[in-house]
Amino acid sequence: MPQKIDSLERQLETATKTLAVCTSQLEGEGKDKKARRKEPNWRRLNSRRRDIAARLKAAKEVVSLTEAAEARHAEKVASE
Repeated sequence: MPQKIDSLERQLETATKTLAVCTSQLEGEGKDKKARRKEPNWRRLNSRRRDIAARLKAAKEVVSLTEAAEARHAEKVASE
């Protein structure tokens, strides 16, 4: 069963904040964007954020497809 959208949104917010903290630390060390991408910790945090964002997008798509299917079903039942 997919996770609830609220839970995924909360996880995405946390992951984004964590990535921002890591990014600011690396910028404080004088690392530019290109060097930052080579840092293992930054790559792991960015990957986690992208994974959660993709899961959130998929969960929203499932909800919209389910609502559309329910609407079609209700319309079919009403026309009978």
